[in-house]
Amino acid sequence: MTGYLQAAITVAALALMYLVCIRPMMRKDGSGSCHAPTGRRPEIDEQIRQLREEVTVLRHEAELRRSASRPGGEQ
Repeated sequence: MTGYLQAAITVAALALMYLVCIRPMMRKDGSGSCHAPTGRRPEIDEQIRQLREEVTVLRHEAELRRSASRPGGEQ
């Protein structure tokens, strides 16, 4: 009897996973729960570009400070 109960629970779990997870992801209209939106707004791309520039400048400044703090200013 326990084997049948375990098999029934397994089948129910697989059916639920299909209905809740797999089926929504297979929708062709892009409204699936695990799909990222395809297009990004241009202002977001511009902000990302500016932040990357800022990170590059900060890393360069940190490297200059490290090299200046070494004895004799040598690298």
